[in-house]
Amino acid sequence: MKLYRAEWIVPVDAPPLRDGALVVEGGTIVDVGPYSEIVARRGEAIAARRGEAGFRDLGAVALLPALVNAHTHLELSWMAASPPPRGDFARWMRAMIDRRTPPTEDVSAAVNLLRAQLKETDTTLRLRALWTLRLLGNIHDAELQDLLRDNDEHVRVWAIRLLRWPYQEIEPSQ
Repeated sequence: MKLYRAEWIVPVDAPPLRDGALVVEGGTIVDVGPYSEIVARRGEAIAARRGEAGFRDLGAVALLPALVNAHTHLELSWMAASPPPRGDFARWMRAMIDRRTPPTEDVSAAVNLLRAQLKETDTTLRLRALWTLRLLGNIHDAELQDLLRDNDEHVRVWAIRLLRWPYQEIEPSQ
């Protein structure tokens, strides 16, 4: 169990907390609230420990959940391993247009990178990899079914959603 203290904690389902804290156990956030309340609930012992053992004061920071950048260019994912074009905007744009059709080996390298990211521990990274692999058609239903047993609940939920994808609209009864 580890306690993190920060000047600000920004939970998803509540207003920001000044002098907040959160408790992580086994890679899962198990408690969030004002530092004084967390210490009262969890005991002074956890706050007294330092370093990896149990307590980390992050100082004057705002701690917030990982955010997913919904603005993405999946059609350019294959370029992740190669350096971006350089120069002014017009040169950069021309170079990007010239690179729009990926060589087969670059697509294979990008898919391999995404598959490796799917095995990481960072939930946000894993979900981005999962969505991209599905949109590229490089993850099959059998693999998604295997993810239904994943330790991460978010990965399991998205595996279920992607198994239903593409979503079919239900026509109203006549």
